[in-house]
Amino acid sequence: MSKDIFNTIDLNLLRVFLVLFQEKNTRKAAERLYVTQPAVSQNLKKLRHFFNDELFIKVPEGLQQTSKAEELAAKIIPALNDLQSSLNELEAFDPLTLKKKIRIAFPLKS
Repeated sequence: MSKDIFNTIDLNLLRVFLVLFQEKNTRKAAERLYVTQPAVSQNLKKLRHFFNDELFIKVPEGLQQTSKAEELAAKIIPALNDLQSSLNELEAFDPLTLKKKIRIAFPLKS
C-alpha cells in the first residue's frame, strides 16, 4: 500500500517548493515568502527528506532542479495555481457582476 502523501505533508512546504522552483535561489525565495533564508533552507531539508530526493542542487548560478523536482513541479504547480485562483475568487465578490437574483425579506410593521 502506498503512503498517502497529501495527508502527511505540510502544505506550506509545497508553497516553498513552488517559490524555490521559480526563483532557483533560497535568498530570493525567502524574500518572496517573507521568511528568513535559514527557514527556507530548513523547509528544503524537509522536502528533500519527504520526497527522498535532493530536488535542488547548488550551482554557481543558484539552484538547479533535479528531474524529480521537474516531475513534481509539473503536477504540483497547476494544482496550487488552481487552488490560489479558487481562493482568490471567493474574496473577489463584486455585486455589480452578480448574475443571480437576490431576495431581501424584512418583517412588515404591524
